[in-house]
Amino acid sequence: MCGVRGGGGPRVGVHAYTLARYGVDPHDDVETAVKKLEAKAPHLAQFLREVAQL
Repeated sequence: MCGVRGGGGPRVGVHAYTLARYGVDPHDDVETAVKKLEAKAPHLAQFLREVAQL
């Protein structure tokens, strides 16, 4: 779900198109995506936090 790109940080990546309904862009870093998800989909925000730690 997330990958690492040079110079950036972990990104949600192109597979995150399903998160677009929550305002998450595939180019968002994980922290930004989590902030966007916290209000509308806290369960997904928590999941993304956990996956990013792997």
